[in-house]
This record gives sequence, C-alpha cells and structure tokens, in this order.
Amino acid sequence: MFTQIRLSFRIASQFMRRKNSRLPSFSAVVSVAGVALGVAAFLVVVTVFNSFQKELKNILLAANPNVVVYAIPRGIPDAREVAAEVRQSHADLVERVSLFQYSEALLSFGPQTATAIIRGIEGIEASSAPALQRFIEPQSGLDALGIPGLFMADERPGPDFEPSGKPDPLAQSQSQRGLPSIVIGKGLLLRLNANLGDVVTLITSSNDPDNPSGSRYQEFKIAGVMGVGLAQYDDRIAFLNFLDGVSLFGTRGWATGLEISMKDPNQAVVLAQRLRRTMPYTIQAWQEIDRSLFEQIDRDGLAIKLIVLIIALVASFNIIVTLSLSVLDRAKQISILRCTGATRGFIVRIFVAQGVTLGLLGSIVGVGLGLVVLRIFSGVDIGDLKAFYFLEKIPVEYDLPLVIVAIAVALGLSFFSALYPAYRATRVSPLHGLRPGHWLQ
Repeated sequence: MFTQIRLSFRIASQFMRRKNSRLPSFSAVVSVAGVALGVAAFLVVVTVFNSFQKELKNILLAANPNVVVYAIPRGIPDAREVAAEVRQSHADLVERVSLFQYSEALLSFGPQTATAIIRGIEGIEASSAPALQRFIEPQSGLDALGIPGLFMADERPGPDFEPSGKPDPLAQSQSQRGLPSIVIGKGLLLRLNANLGDVVTLITSSNDPDNPSGSRYQEFKIAGVMGVGLAQYDDRIAFLNFLDGVSLFGTRGWATGLEISMKDPNQAVVLAQRLRRTMPYTIQAWQEIDRSLFEQIDRDGLAIKLIVLIIALVASFNIIVTLSLSVLDRAKQISILRCTGATRGFIVRIFVAQGVTLGLLGSIVGVGLGLVVLRIFSGVDIGDLKAFYFLEKIPVEYDLPLVIVAIAVALGLSFFSALYPAYRATRVSPLHGLRPGHWLQ
C-alpha cells in the first residue's frame, strides 16, 4: 500500500511538470500561488482580528476593574462597610475590594487646558493596581498615589481657630507632605505639553458651602504617565490618591464606588448578577464596558473573514481547473496506465495526490508569506483608524494553532477540489492511444 501511495505521488509530480522538462507547468504555478494567497490572507486577517480582540480585552481589564459598583453623583456614603460586606458575602469569587472616586475636572499647564476624567484610587492597595502597574512609567508613580497630599475638610482649622503664634501643626504637616501626586495618561500629557515631574493645576468647582459657585485650584506634581494603548483612556484619564480625590469632591467615609478584582475575571458577569439582586447601585462587569466596541470589531471581522473565505474558494476552483486541464493534457498517459493494469482507484489516488501536493506547497508558501506580512504589520502605526479603533499600533500576536488550522483548511479544500478531476480521469478509455477521438468511456 505504501509503495502504491509513493508511486502515486511520483506520477503526480510528473503530471505537474511541463512535458519533457523538470520545470513546473504554468497551471501548477498558478494553483500554488492561488492557494498561497488564500492561506496568507486567512492567516493575516484572522491573526490581526484575534490580536485586536485579545489586546482590547487585556487593556480593558487593566484600565477598568473586573467589577465596578458605583453611584453617580451621590456616591456611597458608607463605602467601607459595603466593601467589607461584599468581600465576606462573595469570598468564593472576590479577591480584593477597594474604594475609588470618580469625577471630571480641568487640568491646566501653562496656557494649555484639557478636560480630564479623575479617578482617585488607593495606590498599590487598589484592586486595579496589579493590572495598572505595567502601564505606568515609572513604576514608582503608582506607589506615589498611596500617599495623600491634601487634608480632609474636617482636618482644616475651623472658624473658631485662633492663631497662638506657634507653628500650626496641620500647616507644618502639609508642608512636609509636599504637593500631592497625579498620574496622567500619555495622550493627556501631550495635550498639556507637560513632562514627568511638572506641576499641573486641577481646576474644580468649590465644595465650600459659603462659595458654591466659585472654583478651586489645586496643584499636583506629575508622578507617572500611563499608556495603555487606547486613546479613549490615554487622552483623558488622570489618577489621584483616593483621599485626595475625596477631599476635593466628597466627604469623609464617602466613595463614588467600589472596584472589585476577581479570582477569575471571566466570572465577573456572575458576580455582577449576584450583586444586582441585593444592592441599589449601578453594577458593571468588565465585559459590559465598551461592549459596542467589541460588537463593531466582530461585525467588521465577520465581513472580512467572508471575503477571505471567498478568496480560499477561488483558490480551490483554481485547483479544479488545473487538474481538469491536466486530465485533458495527460489523457494519453492515463490511457497507457489503464492499459498496463492501473485500476480506477489508482488513477484517483494520482490526481488526489496532485491536488494535495499543490495544496501543501501553496500552504507552505502562504504561511511564509503571511508571517512576513504580519512581521511588517507588527508595530505599524494604525494611522487614521486610530480614531475608530482607539489603538495606536496594529497588534500582532502569532498563534501556532491558527497556522495549523490554515494549513489543514487549505489541504482539505485541495483534497475535495481534486475529487472531480480524479473522477474524470477514471473515465479516460484505455483505447485513447488507439482512438484519440474517443478518449472518454
């Protein structure tokens, strides 16, 4: 059996060459090129879109908590107690719970001003800290957010405070603290034309009941820069110490909400559903954030994958045409094989071997071409699509199983494409050499 298979491939290789030449025939070259283009297109498109989805998932997991519980604008007045209750009641799913503050304000540096989303987090104790750490430079920037730089409202001297001539311990403590720290997005840093270590001014509405319509100006030192790769975050986000955020936007014991990290992030929806049954707050799992973005990418990916499928089908039809021409061109040799005792099954194996060989060669060339294209695409700036997909560069992550799938699909299409020409080859009459006008039985 092995000898017959080897002989089938040997004869098939002869059929793919020009007559009286060792060079491949033009139709064989075209078939290999068609399969190669189909495999390369499949590999490039699917790899890029899979990389898009995976990169977005990683970024959303880093830029957002696994589950967020919040109430805007009123906040959660007894946030510490609520956090402890969530931690105890759902210990099977929850790894860490921390508080956060959320608001919008203006940041200014020199003549430049930009709107920013302010998130106050508990430094390295925040639930999102492990994921954020790899996107913040320098890494000490996140550590700086663990140190409050502002006083709470009830820490300041009251209206009955009388100077005694002695240094004010609160003022002394404030000077020792220095300026509070802030970590801002890379895009926001560019919009402000600032640099790491510069002092920016945060402009907020006053929370002083005696001057509710006024504005408050607070200086912050840029301790770090965050760059997750999504423009919608990098261009707007700024992180403060949680207590500093509460001092500016809330009251003691208050928080905008809770951020929860999961033991398994894929179970975030399960926890969100549990919490919605018992808590009167807005609750979101990370999968529910920017859902429209994933839906749009899925729709675009489906359309492009259909186009790639059409390319692959065209390549398979190319093999059908090539092998059909080979049957016409090699009819005399086929009739000689039939006269020497070759069975119909052996003739079928010859043409199936020819189709599989063309598919295998095309797959190898296509994989190589696809990897070269992906190598070129890797790290290329996304250009005008940045405003839509938000990513700065085209993400490319090589996937060995996908390469195996591409080769398997190409070989499968090549095999099935060879069946009809093989069937026609079995109908070549053994008497074709004697009666060239009647070559089919």
